[in-house]
Amino acid sequence: MHRTFWIAALAAGLTLCAQASDHIDGEVTKTHPLADLSDLYAFPTPGAPGHLTVVLNTHPFAVGKNHFSSKIDYRLTLRAAAVDVAGRAIQTQADSERVLTLHFDDAAEPHTMSCSGAELSRTVMFNAVDPDMPNGLRLFAGHRSDPFFFDALWATKTASKGKIAKKGWAKVTMSGLNVLSVVVEVDARRLFGADAGLIAIVAESVKADGGERLDRLGRPEVTNVSMVNHDDEPDLRDGFNGLAPFDTTAEAASATRARLVDNIAYYDALDGATQWTAEDAERYAATVADDFLLVDVRKPTSSAGYFTIEDAVLAGREPTAAGGRLLTDDIMDTLFTTLINHGEGPRMSDGVDAPSKRTSDEFPYLAAPSLGAPNRLKSWLVRKVSGIPGSAYTKYAPGVTDALEGQSDDHDHDHGHGH
Repeated sequence: MHRTFWIAALAAGLTLCAQASDHIDGEVTKTHPLADLSDLYAFPTPGAPGHLTVVLNTHPFAVGKNHFSSKIDYRLTLRAAAVDVAGRAIQTQADSERVLTLHFDDAAEPHTMSCSGAELSRTVMFNAVDPDMPNGLRLFAGHRSDPFFFDALWATKTASKGKIAKKGWAKVTMSGLNVLSVVVEVDARRLFGADAGLIAIVAESVKADGGERLDRLGRPEVTNVSMVNHDDEPDLRDGFNGLAPFDTTAEAASATRARLVDNIAYYDALDGATQWTAEDAERYAATVADDFLLVDVRKPTSSAGYFTIEDAVLAGREPTAAGGRLLTDDIMDTLFTTLINHGEGPRMSDGVDAPSKRTSDEFPYLAAPSLGAPNRLKSWLVRKVSGIPGSAYTKYAPGVTDALEGQSDDHDHDHGHGH
């Protein structure tokens, strides 16, 4: 084919990388990569009953010279939860709330990350794999391969063109790209007592000085797929990301529920059949807008985690699965199947079924980062064609983090990779 076609196709594919999962889901995160929470995973720790593992990925399209900053903290807010099967609802217990704060020291060499909260604390070195877990915590912070997987062209066409896209090359769009990852293993009984069970989890990125929220993340693809705006609809993502954890009363939460209901009607029509009732759509929207991952540490992990608890509750059944979100969960197929046919028809598939790099069965579970010129080139191209300003990687963008202006910050020096 003509050379210009391939150039255009490459540019389109790279642009779609930036719309993966929660990568760059709004103008705030577009100009502030370190605050961009790209994915959140949670699952019962394999072989450790009562333990919870949480994986938080940030700074999509990171290269080896990028690192965490002392100016950005990340928070994991956890609550004990309960299901109301008869009412088809999930409740979280506000008085059980526990907050773990992740703070970075990027002045010392090597850099360190400290995790503190709920009478737990621990400090580890950047890119070093923690060998054990004294004081109820095991931690990792460093470069890792981005485990998110999907065919970006298929997903974007299906979400925006009014018809189910045909499977094409089935490429893992995120192959060769890295993130900055935080992995936390915690004995949930240290947080919620001996009977720790069902736990709801929300992640945030905030300014270390003042605590202003920049991004928030619970379930994947709420912003970039479920809340996608069509035609002249306003972009609601920044407002949604600015909500406090477990806040369902704000105007932004109400707007989110309405958008979700509208988009269910859009997706439901794609297969030519109507499977969603108005009541089911409203109930689903209320569940998803209350945005958190839900995992039961009393149950062992299975082959799938994402939305298994919510599916059972919305159907009026007692959950039997651990839930959460596994690194290998094909959440795009699951989400599009739910939205398009309410789980009552054939499973939707984009043709991509696994991360580009095999994940590990051992802590910190994520694959080692992709290194070298191919990673740097693809990362640079994705940033460029996605319109991410170069200044976003060397300083904080005016209008987004004004309180940090004038402070020295350099994310472009190299620190090696440890492992």
